[in-house]
Amino acid sequence: MRRLVFLVLGFLLLFSAVVWAQDTANIVGSVTDPSGSAIPNAKVKVENPERGFVRNLVSDSAGEYTVVAIPIGNYTVTGVAPGFQRLVRTGLQLSAGQTLRVDLKLQVGAVTEAITVSGNVVHVETESAAISDLVSSTQIADLNLNGRNYAGLTMLTPGAVEDNSYDPSHLGHGGGEIGVSFNGSREEYSNLELDGGNDSDEGSGANGGDVTPSLNSIAEFRISTSNYGADVGQHAGALIEVATKAGTKDFHGNLHEFVRNDIMDANDWFINQEIAPPGGNAPKTPLKWNIFGGTFGGPFFIPGHYNTSRTKTFFFYSEEVARYREGTVIDNNVPTTRMLQGDFSECDPSSPNQNPIIIGQGCTLPTINGQTVDTLAQAGATLDPNAVALLKAYVPPANNGIDGYVAAHDLPTNFREDQIRVDQNISDKVAVFVRFSNDSWDQLVTPALWTGASYDTTVTNFNVPARQAVMHLTYTFKPNLMNEFIAAYADDPHTITPLTGPSSSADSVFKPFCCERER
Repeated sequence: MRRLVFLVLGFLLLFSAVVWAQDTANIVGSVTDPSGSAIPNAKVKVENPERGFVRNLVSDSAGEYTVVAIPIGNYTVTGVAPGFQRLVRTGLQLSAGQTLRVDLKLQVGAVTEAITVSGNVVHVETESAAISDLVSSTQIADLNLNGRNYAGLTMLTPGAVEDNSYDPSHLGHGGGEIGVSFNGSREEYSNLELDGGNDSDEGSGANGGDVTPSLNSIAEFRISTSNYGADVGQHAGALIEVATKAGTKDFHGNLHEFVRNDIMDANDWFINQEIAPPGGNAPKTPLKWNIFGGTFGGPFFIPGHYNTSRTKTFFFYSEEVARYREGTVIDNNVPTTRMLQGDFSECDPSSPNQNPIIIGQGCTLPTINGQTVDTLAQAGATLDPNAVALLKAYVPPANNGIDGYVAAHDLPTNFREDQIRVDQNISDKVAVFVRFSNDSWDQLVTPALWTGASYDTTVTNFNVPARQAVMHLTYTFKPNLMNEFIAAYADDPHTITPLTGPSSSADSVFKPFCCERER
């Protein structure tokens, strides 16, 4: 039995060593009398009424008290000691990763008398040397983010410089990757945490973004750019900490939809110049965004049987769905109709079929057995059936002049995230929450990715589901001894499948040629 206990403890320590938790916060302070002298053994009660959270402490011989790893939110701190009036500090707002100092100066009097002080303390970080910036849920709701991606808020931090290709306007794969350098550090040196669990895609440079939480599910997030403690190590750059919302004693929720549509847009002027004749009406580039979802949270209770006080069990569910229908314009040259039949006379200046446009593009006549010919038939050659099949499969016929090809297609992308969080106050000493996020992301890309394709005869189906889960347990053994345990898991497998495109005449559908797994 003793060996089993040691094995379990060793496993827990090893497993939790890969987690850097900053989704919670701390409160520290001292209890003193009117002269400033310390009051030892004073009772301190820290509570969050909205979430039924209570932590009871006793000040030490120097009058100091500390409460660590508590959920973010609104707090009340009460100090009590014999011979002194009860002091109640209300309206204390605690944010992710913060250490808030709340000193309690008790006045002489009866314990039955109470002094209530309402309002937060001064927002000056005195307990940590970390340089950080906080974005609250109120600020997130008030700011207009194109695409509703929280990653765009990283640019509010002083010293943040985005990569040229960084596009935080989309949700899902790629959209959650933080392509930002903070104070000159490398992009991949930053670390992204979601509820204290690693959300960085370590297989892709650790820029972050396994799952992309809905804006409405985020309570707040903090970006620390320097001087943060060793407890949040792992990377040398910035630390991005995201804390999700939890249910409270009251039910609450919302619905939303974000819309963009090409009906409200003019076509790009430069695209119209690419067609023949220039200045005409090119196919309009499709652009349709529909991002919608909602949240719902509150207490879980059974009237008359379980959690009747609504202080034990809470839940919070969020869902985000995105439908992107964006377009791409394909503008390229293709063989002419005669060339596809083995006739290259349009390249011959002496031929009645000569075409100045084709000749001006540098077309040259083929040479077969040392003989320059206008047609394959002149050399007694014929078209290879395999070559004809490949041309039909991979090269579309001209539709813009004699050898031009222009097309505009949708690039459909579908994204959905479901997230559920359950908080349980087991007792005044034990609290736990579990949160699970599941993303699905599916995109059809034209032309096919990473194949060198120039036409819409091949496309790629790019699929990246992602998952991230966190379990956070705190246990207070006694007023000055507390243990925190966090376990987290994340993965985002990539499946890349090339398929036949809309302009191909091929009948077959190609099988997947690559399947990459990241975890």
